[in-house]
Amino acid sequence: MDTPSNYEGYGVQVDRSRLQYRLVDQILGQTVYKQISGAQGLYVVTPSGKLIAGTTEHSNPSRVLAEMRKGLEAYSQMPKSERLLPRAPDPKTDKIETLTDDPKPPRDGLILRMVSRGLPTPGVSEQDTRHTSFYKLDRVWFTREQARSFLPADLKAGAKTQVRGSALNLLVRLNLGTFIQPNPAWNAEDVRSAVLNSEVTSIKGNIVEVRFSGEAELRADSRYNRNSYTSKLLGSASYDTRTQAFTKFELLAVGTHTVGDAGQGAPTSARGPKSIPLGVLFTINGTNANDRVVPHFYRAYNSIARER
Repeated sequence: MDTPSNYEGYGVQVDRSRLQYRLVDQILGQTVYKQISGAQGLYVVTPSGKLIAGTTEHSNPSRVLAEMRKGLEAYSQMPKSERLLPRAPDPKTDKIETLTDDPKPPRDGLILRMVSRGLPTPGVSEQDTRHTSFYKLDRVWFTREQARSFLPADLKAGAKTQVRGSALNLLVRLNLGTFIQPNPAWNAEDVRSAVLNSEVTSIKGNIVEVRFSGEAELRADSRYNRNSYTSKLLGSASYDTRTQAFTKFELLAVGTHTVGDAGQGAPTSARGPKSIPLGVLFTINGTNANDRVVPHFYRAYNSIARER
């Protein structure tokens, strides 16, 4: 489902008088919670912007099917004047270009596949997205310059560096422990510590072998997020100095995810233990059509890249 947050935020302002924005805002206003975080689900909406069926219980197939049938029945009985807008939308005056309209991954950059999954824990409900039956996928886009920051400046055996800057910020704030329903990203102040060490272990021709190690502590205390995630980082990579690109990149974060007593995560904690082990794995992205998905938090990329 679309949301007004697709059009603004992170320093971007839009014309709220445009029809597309008004329709999305109108639809969200008809949901149970009347807020973006609580509105995620499956809905039947008329072209005029009237919500006629739907549910936030998108993991309950019986409830979803019942709501879809309800929506189709209601739509078939509505007069045309109520189903449709008074006029056809004009793309020039009514459409809003969003920050995620057809973005492309950085040319010659590093594109990673992220998999996040809770580890087996007694007492975790199957409705909790930290349950092992769920696994969450995302992509992480790095520019060529950001990718190079994962390596020491001097590529020789034994060379070491501590990864800093926008590459580390994107990796940590948008991907470590964030894919819990609901899944807010971490703010800058939530990063209590984040260390990622990189060491050249060997050089074989034009291939540089690198080892990663580190840790991260993330803890939020805001109205919408009071979760925490503390993890150890371990991995390795292979870098081709001839093509100036990674041929292998594997980084694993394993730690403890804890849902806070309040905020958006509160409903999750009611379905099982507050704290469970959670793993996040980064590898080189695939090449099929499904691997072309835009990163979930892409709207935040430019803002985070400007941070020091």
